[in-house]
Formats: sequence, structure tokens, C-alpha cells
Amino acid sequence: MPVEFPRHFEGPGHREAVLSAAMCVGALVDALELAHTDPLTSLYNRRGFNRAVGRLAELAEPHIALVYLDLDNFKMVNDTVGHDVGDVVLKDFTQTLAELIPVRAQSGEALARLGGDEFVAAISTVNTLNNRREKRPQDEIINGFIERIEGQVHTIAERIGVTALSVSVGVAVFRDEGHEDESVEEFIARADREMYAHKQSKVAP
Repeated sequence: MPVEFPRHFEGPGHREAVLSAAMCVGALVDALELAHTDPLTSLYNRRGFNRAVGRLAELAEPHIALVYLDLDNFKMVNDTVGHDVGDVVLKDFTQTLAELIPVRAQSGEALARLGGDEFVAAISTVNTLNNRREKRPQDEIINGFIERIEGQVHTIAERIGVTALSVSVGVAVFRDEGHEDESVEEFIARADREMYAHKQSKVAP
């Protein structure tokens, strides 16, 4: 649709000035989007995630949950089958996350790649992870999600021939029992600790 100019913009140079300003605004919007987006996966990056989780905490408190995920032994993928395959794995994992965690952008929910092989989902409620219609206890929902994501990563690992590839998951609910006064920063750190604890639990003594 052509741009329609008010009459007072029809003088010499006015149209060009308006078009130039519009192009500058468009470029600024694109730059801001790139600054908050991971170029490989098109998910939020760490900066975009921090902004999104702050907004979600305001909208959905106290039910907001974080799901931290880390691809274990991902370096082995890059070292044995190459970085190009590694990029494909990250894209496949992104697609898997989008399918298993159907975030609702209009509700402030978000998926992000924090860097390397670290991902996170900010969701308004743990029920977002529930793949069944009936209500289930929170722990059952979380454990069911972990089993599904582990199965999907195992499939990816077998397909590329790097069977050591796996995933560690940590889930935390904002200001749940025992954490009633935590800040958003403490909440993020707790989800990260939950993920690390899952990773350590898989290491043979």
C-alpha cells in the first residue's frame, strides 16, 4: 500500500524526509530485534530472555515457572562430526522444545537459547508442560516432561551417531513453598541449580 502524505508534507523534500525517517525507524526496530534474538535458532538470546522473564513475572506471578535445559556432551558432537552437524542438532533441539513446550507469546511466555548448548523456557504455569488433558500433580507433570525431552534427545543422538549426547533439565516455580520472598534473579539462579543437580545425578559415583 503506498504511503499517503498529509498536504503539509507535499512540499519539496518533505516526502523524502518522511520516507527517510520511516526507514530509520524500521532499521531501529530490526536492530532491537536482532539484539534480543539468537541468530542460529531465532529464539530469544540471554538479553531478550531476561527482559521477557521480568515481564512474565509481573503478569503471571505466582505461577510462573522456568525450565532450564543443557545438552550434555554437546562439545563431543562438534569434535566428532563437525560444527555444521552441531548447528543442525541445535536447530533440531529448538524444534523439539517448541513442540514439547507450546509457549504462548501473547501471555508473555518465551523460549530462549542462553548460549552454546543452554536453553530455557519461561512459562506462566507448569501446566504448560502437561501433555494430557486431565490435571496431574506438579511433580508428575515435570517428570513426564523430562522423560519426553530425554527421549527426543536420545533420538537425535542416535541419528548423528553420538550416543553420549543427553540433556539435563531443571524446573523451578516462582516463589513456591520455601522461596516466598525470592527475587527474579534468585528465581533464575534456582532453576539453574536444579538443572545442575540433575546433571550431577547422572554422573557415576
